[in-house]
Amino acid sequence: MALPGIAAVIADGRLRISPELSGNKVTILGTSTATGLTLLEPYSVTNGKLAIAALEHVSGDPSELSLAVEECLMSGCQNLEVVQIARTSGELAAFTANSRWDALLGAYSALRAHEVEIVHPAATYIDETGLTGTDADSGTRDNFAKQLRWEMPTHASASSGPSQSTLLLRLNPGQMHIPILAISCLRFQAEHI
Repeated sequence: MALPGIAAVIADGRLRISPELSGNKVTILGTSTATGLTLLEPYSVTNGKLAIAALEHVSGDPSELSLAVEECLMSGCQNLEVVQIARTSGELAAFTANSRWDALLGAYSALRAHEVEIVHPAATYIDETGLTGTDADSGTRDNFAKQLRWEMPTHASASSGPSQSTLLLRLNPGQMHIPILAISCLRFQAEHI
């Protein structure tokens, strides 16, 4: 009900409700020197070309995050979101396996209350070497699949059975010939991963 003599002008910047995206949601976690994103915040990709450009390094070179988005879009993924885990170049020698572990740990903690279906830590190898140390929750830093198993929440209800998240990790190309490995993580015991 309008008040007499009062005109309401809503400056909403053309806000609209986005259509529901089809297919499983792929959440890509990766690094870039891009400064336009808040670290550890999930962003939905609605325009592939704009997203790829926004995720490139500030130098204009492709980042691991922009390359992963491009790869997912080229493979037909329509429901995609990205999380920048560090504002650095993952290709730098200074960004070690342990640095990536710590950055992913922060991302998994930030995503605990967020629905995820498929998690793809970009440029992360399941058979990564150089992991050292222990964590309070997950114990020894053995591999990135074990880390995801311990750190990501389940979103299953009691009636639907165990939660299932799919983890996409690459195998080190020098050791295996399979480009992408998909692991179904059903909350197995740690020794199964």
